[in-house]
Amino acid sequence: MNKRYSNIYTILFSIIIYYILLPSFLLISSFIIDNHFQLSWNFTPIRIVFGAFLIILSIYISIWATNTVYFMGKGLPIFFYPPKYIVKSGPYSFIRHPLYISFFIYLSGIGLILSPSMTYFINPLFLIFLIFYTIREEKLLIRKFDKEFIDYKNSVPSIIPFKKKIKESPNMVNPFIILLYAFVSFIIRKIFKLKLESSIEPDIGPYIILSNHQLPHCDASTLDARTNAKQIGGQPDATATSHHGLCLGV
Repeated sequence: MNKRYSNIYTILFSIIIYYILLPSFLLISSFIIDNHFQLSWNFTPIRIVFGAFLIILSIYISIWATNTVYFMGKGLPIFFYPPKYIVKSGPYSFIRHPLYISFFIYLSGIGLILSPSMTYFINPLFLIFLIFYTIREEKLLIRKFDKEFIDYKNSVPSIIPFKKKIKESPNMVNPFIILLYAFVSFIIRKIFKLKLESSIEPDIGPYIILSNHQLPHCDASTLDARTNAKQIGGQPDATATSHHGLCLGV
């Protein structure tokens, strides 16, 4: 199977498991508890709006974190396709487990809208489970990355974003920009039959997104030159362009 489509199927499978099946199981359990103890929410627009805001926020953080892991870690936040490098940029420069906290926020939003027992009982228990799970996971990461992860652990909090963070960490493109790039590249491939390739160096920044469809002026030598370009004021040199495409330095 094509690696691109394999990654897409993996992401879709994870979305179904973590954002549909698991929340559905927890929600059904909450409904059973609500029914047993005769619990229910009174209709409160502010609570519903805030719950919807939490769900949207969690989806945004999840997309941001997943994009960061994929482009900077060369993998996905899934146990059977783990990243090859420690990711320290994007949301991972603030907390070590942004996906876990985003999932908890997602469940909190659902609970505020649909079930009081999910808010007061299920979600706190799930948070305790996440804390113990992250402790176990980090022991495995220390075995894999040794001192590099220990230094990262000492620099960034686990799930609560205190002021402590990695300074001058590489910035990651806004997740919606990445989604827009993926959508546009899909349309271009289907309509114009052009091949688009992208490459980002792992967690070293500034990084390069290269949209290359056999560009005479945007080849490997240009990419090497851009990667090794001297920075002025923390920013790379001017972008290299051609009438066929764009080498974009950020």
